[in-house]
Amino acid sequence: GWTTSGEIALWVLLALLAVWLLRQAARLLPQGLRHWLSDRSPIVIGRWTTLARFSQFTADLLEGELDIPSALRVAGFASSSSRLARSASRLASDVESGASLPQAKQQTALSAAVRHALRAELQPRSRIRLLSELSQCYFERARHNLSWTRGIIEPLAICLIGVVVGGTVLALFLPLLTLIQALAS
Repeated sequence: GWTTSGEIALWVLLALLAVWLLRQAARLLPQGLRHWLSDRSPIVIGRWTTLARFSQFTADLLEGELDIPSALRVAGFASSSSRLARSASRLASDVESGASLPQAKQQTALSAAVRHALRAELQPRSRIRLLSELSQCYFERARHNLSWTRGIIEPLAICLIGVVVGGTVLALFLPLLTLIQALAS
């Protein structure tokens, strides 16, 4: 069978090799092209949590009386997303130059609400409070998006443990059955 012949190990090895090759090929792309692709990627893991942290960092830095461009750059650097850091840096440059609000396509990592909170003519206390409220909203959204995991993780873990135990039992008894069949014939 496929368990005793090692066929499954070969498939797992091939899958791991394919993932490794894709990661190596992505590193060969020029940095500008990698950034361009990541800025336009529709799949962002942890977007709401990252935005919440960024909003709260920015609010804290503004409360510490940093100017908006500096606060944006520091909060972007402190975020765990290079995509968000690039967007924050571009927005900081736009704020410094006095340019109008950037297009949504150019600032995909920052939400429109965060951009508005940073670009609107607001009193400093109002801006800080708005960014803190946005942070709370994003944390709540992230918590809501992950709420389904509470009910599914335990059954999946039980199934995974069952598969591991079942595979171990099969791996132990298949050679014994093969030996018994060989002795019977």
